[in-house]
Order: sequence, then C-alpha cells, then structure tokens
Amino acid sequence: MPDRRGPQRTDPASTIRPVIQYEGRLKTLDNEKIMLTLHDSRTLLINRSGKTRFYKESREIKSAALNIGDIVSVEATLDQQGMLYALRVSFETALSGGEPYDTSPDSEASTSVSSSSTTARYTLRTGPRPAEPGQPESAEASPHGSVDSSAEAAQGPDSLIDQAAAVSFSFSETLPNFLCQESMTRFTTNPYVVGWKFMDVVSAEVIYEDGQESYRDVKLNEMPTNKKLEELSGSWSTGEFATTLRSLFHPATSATFHLVGEATMQNTRAKIYNFDVEQANSRWNVQSGSQSVIPAYQGSVWIAEESGRVLRIEIQAWNLPADFPM
Repeated sequence: MPDRRGPQRTDPASTIRPVIQYEGRLKTLDNEKIMLTLHDSRTLLINRSGKTRFYKESREIKSAALNIGDIVSVEATLDQQGMLYALRVSFETALSGGEPYDTSPDSEASTSVSSSSTTARYTLRTGPRPAEPGQPESAEASPHGSVDSSAEAAQGPDSLIDQAAAVSFSFSETLPNFLCQESMTRFTTNPYVVGWKFMDVVSAEVIYEDGQESYRDVKLNEMPTNKKLEELSGSWSTGEFATTLRSLFHPATSATFHLVGEATMQNTRAKIYNFDVEQANSRWNVQSGSQSVIPAYQGSVWIAEESGRVLRIEIQAWNLPADFPM
C-alpha cells in the first residue's frame, strides 16, 4: 500500500558512517552548530542533529551547561560533502574564554588523530599545466616561461623585493572599483592515479570595491546555483586580484625571500624568489567541508626586473594536519 505519510525527511546524521573523535576548545555553541578550535590551528564547524547528546562525567546534560572556552571531546560522523555531524559531546576540562589555548605538542587538548610532521621544502613547479577538458596533456607546455636554472642562488632579499613591495601597495591603493568575470577550472588527482582528471568549472562575478573583494552570480558548469562561493564543495579560492598580493609583502606577514633563478615571461625579464611564511604570521584560510585551517605556506613569486611589478605568485600550504581532507 502507498505510504500515506508522504516523503519522510532523513536526518543527515542517521546514515551509518565511521565515527571520528576530536578534542578541542569550545569556540561557539548554538542550536545548530558547534565550533571547536583544535591544537593544530584547525577550526571545526560541526552540525547538531536530533542525535546530538551532551555529557559531563558520564551524565547527560543540557548544552547550556557548557561554557565557551571549555575543552570538550566530540564524536561525529562525516557526510559525502565533508560536513561533520555531532553525535556525542563530552565535557573534559574547564578553560576560561580569555585563557589562551595550549597549542604545544604536549598539550592534553589535542585531536585524536596525530598531525603531520613533514617539513618538506617547497619545490618550484616547472612541469605542465593540466590539459584543458577533452585535450591531451602536453609534457612541453610550461606556465612559467623559460627558466634560467644557472641563475639559481640562495640569498636574502634585495632591493627588488623592496621595490616590489612599494609597487604592490601602490597598485592596491590606486586600484579602481571594478567588476570582472572569474573562471576556475578544477582538476583532481590522488596518490594512486598519474595525472589530473577534469572535475568542473566554477565561474563568478568578482566585485572589487573600496579595497574589498566579494563574489556573486556563482555558476557550476555554466549552471546557476543558489550557493555562495564559500559554500561550494571541493577547492576554491578568493583574493586573487589584490588581497594575496598585498598580504605577501605586508610587514606583519614577515615573509622570507630567497632568489632562486630568472625567467622570461611575456617578453619581460623577471627574477624568481622562493618565500616562506610561518603559521603564526599567516592570514590564509584553507577550508574543506566542516574543517578550516590557517596554515604556514611557501611559494614563489616572479618579479619584473625593471618595473618591480609582480607577474606571478604560486602558493602552497605545508604541514597541514594529517587528517585534513586536502
């Protein structure tokens, strides 16, 4: 017989999935979300559902009994979009909201999965770009122009860095308000597959107004979506038009630069510098599903020798937690 109750709503946390446990400092708590700060600088935004329960000393309590700043452990499940859903939240230790969270390796408040300890250095990517959809990959194409490897050297910043910083800040201050179209072609790979596989194309209108960038009219494969750019699954980025440039040379970032080579880009001679930014000085937020992290990062910057204008920036996060989705 037909079910007269009509379509039933499925609890997103009801599907049987492996349970993941995290421990961290309670940052926010309301009727829908739980936000934790972990010892490895990650922030978790965990959804509450009808199955979420709160405990203290093995006794069930109301969520209101917890205070912002408390150390709690959360057992949660992960859905296909990378969103976490809390099952059990347990009080561990009281910690006042103004007290700093201990992020040392010996901290008792830590995630149940150990973080990565790799210290691999950034390597210049001089290989080919992924091929466009439907086209074979080329081993010859390089996005960096011709690189003069004989010019490689390791040294501190020189006057060209100072010139690039001045030019970059001047560029940001004089950049007019504008509207443009951005297109991001996304590829995916994993350690068991050679090469990159086309995934989709994300497009949006970028509004640059009074030094701030915002995004609207987001489309996925040319199809309109009611989601914001920040709500899309997979990888996405913001800040390409001025924010990234300004941040790299800002004194608070304390980036260290090392000259490694020279190249010709668009008939312009440029010097290539590798740079490093420590996690404590980073303002780069990387997000995937329910998890976000502000990582240390390394990269390379191409600076025109005559004008000091930045031609290209590459950035790569490093020392991400071992269980971070990216």
